[in-house]
Amino acid sequence: MRKPFKHERQTITPALAKKYLEKRHLMRNPHPKFVKHLAEDIRRGNWMDSGASIVLGPEGELVDGLHRLLAVVEADAPIESLVVWLDTLDDAKIVLDQLSDTTLKEPNE
Repeated sequence: MRKPFKHERQTITPALAKKYLEKRHLMRNPHPKFVKHLAEDIRRGNWMDSGASIVLGPEGELVDGLHRLLAVVEADAPIESLVVWLDTLDDAKIVLDQLSDTTLKEPNE
């Protein structure tokens, strides 16, 4: 039987968002208009937690949550979010398979 992923609710500050963004794994290219929209919601106090988590690999690699983290940095304001740590990057396939109509790229491509 598979053990559950480690997870906890965190206050994602701009500093913590920057730290998580340092280790982008396979990521789609961000959509600047979407980041701006999220950042405006955060700044105006209209941010609503949808339950979507920020997903990190075993070494802190960012697997999911790119737009939310970029928006926190742009808004210069924190949000509350569930953060999930995967046991292996193979577990990332579970998350990445759920993305639709996206192109996965290494961050420096």
